[in-house]
Amino acid sequence: MTGRTSGLQRDVEIVRRRAWVFIPFFVLGLIVAIVLHQRSSGTSSATSTIQLQTSIYDLASGGDQGFKVYDAQAMTRLPEFRQEVIDKIGDKSFDYSRFAIILNPNVTTEGVSSGNLVVTITDASRAKATTYQHAFVDVFTKEFTSPDGLFRTHFV
Repeated sequence: MTGRTSGLQRDVEIVRRRAWVFIPFFVLGLIVAIVLHQRSSGTSSATSTIQLQTSIYDLASGGDQGFKVYDAQAMTRLPEFRQEVIDKIGDKSFDYSRFAIILNPNVTTEGVSSGNLVVTITDASRAKATTYQHAFVDVFTKEFTSPDGLFRTHFV
């Protein structure tokens, strides 16, 4: 090597001449990385946030108290709702309690009640977790928005 070579060129030349020293450590590092990755890959979770906005009717005008976002969360505890989600998933032995359902109310004022319903499911397979999540959201959307859905038939 000449005195004109840069530091990077010298380092590359050292690696080329001493490759037999570096190759075993490189291979060992790959093996360790693969083993650790297989051990650390655990469960996956799928999370949905459903934004809810409902109407609260004025008591003075003779209406009822209307719908509240708390009622939307209560709908998810109904046996009919649970059974519909399990049917949509297609596994009769599915444990519905695997869903974590949390309501974060934003505003409850005269005329409006709004919040976010956060639904999380965990499974070893990411694809299954996503499938379960979509099944829940589909059933919730249908029962929350349809005029003859569980939300309106049970909480009016």
